[in-house]
Amino acid sequence: MRERLDNEIMALNSEMVRMVSFAEDAINMATQSLADQVPDVVERAVEANDEVERLDQTIERRCLNVLLKEQPVAGDLRLVSSVLKMITDVNRIGDQAANIAEMTLRHPDICGSEDSIPLRQMGDVTERMLADVINAFVSNDLEMAKEVIASDDVVDRIYRDLQTDLVVKIKNETDDIEMAIQVILIAKYYERIGDHIVNMAHWVDYTITGELNR
Repeated sequence: MRERLDNEIMALNSEMVRMVSFAEDAINMATQSLADQVPDVVERAVEANDEVERLDQTIERRCLNVLLKEQPVAGDLRLVSSVLKMITDVNRIGDQAANIAEMTLRHPDICGSEDSIPLRQMGDVTERMLADVINAFVSNDLEMAKEVIASDDVVDRIYRDLQTDLVVKIKNETDDIEMAIQVILIAKYYERIGDHIVNMAHWVDYTITGELNR
């Protein structure tokens, strides 16, 4: 029975890595589309999100199967419970990244603009955060999980600075109001992606320590 549970845990880890990898791709494609809007890149972001959603269902079924059939306890139970929570965050990340990419089709003036620079910075930071949090999960690295949480301060700072600058633009340049609003909406998507990754890091912390520090 222990061997069977170990195999299920290994399969869960593997599927989580794949799911997060597709979410990373979605963020990467979204950020690329802000630099140079290309329909193919947007399509790839949407396709990556489709894979995220498919794996969300697969992993959820596996988790429930493990809980019902294997009845894990202690650390194994924490891991399976954490995975069930984290897949919800990964799913939201994929959705938000795909939304960003699709917005570049509707508002191509944003792509390559000066306002897109901080947005792309947010994209780069969140992509690194997501890569780090899944590495922390797989390797049981508590310090890395804490570093991910700290990294979100960078995303929040860029978001606040961009929001402040755009509010001034909206007040002073009426021709740019629509674009400024769209830039703020995209920045908010990235800010939420950062928050979802922080949630994941907290669940990694819980898996390792047994304490939910939020």
